[in-house]
Amino acid sequence: MIRSIYDVELLRSACEGSPWDAGHEPLLGRLQAAAPDLGFRLACERGGWYRAGGVIRRDGRRLARNLRAWAESQLDEVGPCMTLPEDWDDLLATRIKGSTVYLVAVVGDRAWDFAQLELEVVQEVTDRELFPSDFVPEDIEDFLDPPATVARLAPTALGQAEYRFHGISHIAQLREELDLSLSTNRRFLRFLEDWEHSSAGGAVRFCDHWVLRLFRYDDRFGEDKVEATPVPQRAAPPLPAAAHAAGGSELTKILWEFDRAVGYPMAWFFHILTAQKNMYGIAEQVVKDHGRGFAYLADKDLEALRAWYNEPYCF
Repeated sequence: MIRSIYDVELLRSACEGSPWDAGHEPLLGRLQAAAPDLGFRLACERGGWYRAGGVIRRDGRRLARNLRAWAESQLDEVGPCMTLPEDWDDLLATRIKGSTVYLVAVVGDRAWDFAQLELEVVQEVTDRELFPSDFVPEDIEDFLDPPATVARLAPTALGQAEYRFHGISHIAQLREELDLSLSTNRRFLRFLEDWEHSSAGGAVRFCDHWVLRLFRYDDRFGEDKVEATPVPQRAAPPLPAAAHAAGGSELTKILWEFDRAVGYPMAWFFHILTAQKNMYGIAEQVVKDHGRGFAYLADKDLEALRAWYNEPYCF
């Protein structure tokens, strides 16, 4: 089992608080030292997210690292009737801007035989006046994340960007856990099985082209649950709108060109289940083509497509 060849705390120590490097090479070196049998490699980085930061004065002195905790302890209420502190015009809110880095390590031959390590790259920057004169929040959520119409400051970095350890998952174990959970949404399991038994699985490794966005939560019975969503590591070209009206040799050419651009057979099928769901009509047309005797898919690919056609799923 993979748990015998890595130590979570060693991996956490190799990542947590380390200065960010654009190429991630120093990070990869530390991970190699922490888990030499795994050989993590960079899969992709997804950026553009942010969350509330803390409170500072205009001269940079920090009052709090957590804006919500500060508001709950320092303000009598948050809303139209709140009382402002005496130094309200000297206070600034910060935000944490970040990206998520995905690293993968192959541990077997099947689609689900890999480990996925997730890190956050975070940096605190100045965001806005804490109490802008032209905005009154309705509640604390409005206070923490005001609408885009509220003026923002030019972001000034308040320290170096650094890595934060988010978690590591053995996907084969995750698959087994989801398979045993009768109440879980089974889309992820079908996606992996479809990949494994299609031409895609015979041509390339799943973790060379996809990562998994994992969302862990407690259900209404207090049980730990996880939702797994496949995400392409690299953006694919959009399937052309003309494909909706195509069929036969014309559609064959469109699908072949898409697969070649992405890098593996049946790429079009897996992308319409995730990133290009508006192109479902293509799959339906392919099924109809084969029903009329115009066959251009391998038997195993047609089997996966027909199973989806009879019981569709998507993310």
